[in-house]
Amino acid sequence: MFLSDSETAQTGYYIAEMQLTVYSLEELVYAVCQKGFLLGENFACEELAEWLHTQCCCTDLAYRLAQSVQKKEGLISCVVTILRYAGYVSEKEIDRVRESLSAGEKWSYLEKRKKEGDIYLEELKYDQALSAYQKLLSELPEGEVKLKASLWHNIGVAQAKLFLFDAAMESFSESYQLIADEDTFFQWLTCARIVLPNREYLDYLGENPEVTEQSLRLEEQINRLTGALKHSAQGEELEKLKEWLTYGSEEGVYLASGRLLKALMKDYRQYIAGDLPAQSIT
Repeated sequence: MFLSDSETAQTGYYIAEMQLTVYSLEELVYAVCQKGFLLGENFACEELAEWLHTQCCCTDLAYRLAQSVQKKEGLISCVVTILRYAGYVSEKEIDRVRESLSAGEKWSYLEKRKKEGDIYLEELKYDQALSAYQKLLSELPEGEVKLKASLWHNIGVAQAKLFLFDAAMESFSESYQLIADEDTFFQWLTCARIVLPNREYLDYLGENPEVTEQSLRLEEQINRLTGALKHSAQGEELEKLKEWLTYGSEEGVYLASGRLLKALMKDYRQYIAGDLPAQSIT
């Protein structure tokens, strides 16, 4: 949360690389900290300095930026000047942004757009990740086979996280048809195991003996996870919930559901904190 010292602009400033309009110094700082890697050298310009002066009343910052632009000190110098002037983030955060900007200098426009989706995916913002990936897919030029395959793979990951397993199965298939990647196939097989009726899934395995090793590895993972669930707090609560559902006790169902929800919330917090493994992206 930022405490605002600058004016809110009547006219916003459009950051083309981010496809975003900001209306205050605070919004500018937040955008730079979140997606600085998207910026190019054109971000450091006199128009930005003029906007900060006329719209945000940041006269001193505007002067410093104008000087930096005239001296051609570059993007990183411009961004660091903004962040230090605003005073909202620590030096450690400024160093992180500087590293992000340096990394972004090595990436093409398409690589930057994909990275934006990857960040959404890592932050568990699955709908935003899907939107970013699908938009980039629509813009891809011919010949970008590797990037296209990677996008379809990560779209599948986001869809699976949203329990859209039918859609995820199709996305992993699109990716695999472009580049026959073993991890992508395993993700597809996992979705197939969930989506397909048991008889249809077994028929597929029988008709494709070359996937036996992957299917056995998948079953091993499922058994391990099932066993872990059975002996976990959630597993115990699930068994109690089944009993109450069988006996038709409304109060028992309510209590067991509440305990199960608390256990799942605890796991979710651990996942957010990075204590639980995440699905791989490419």
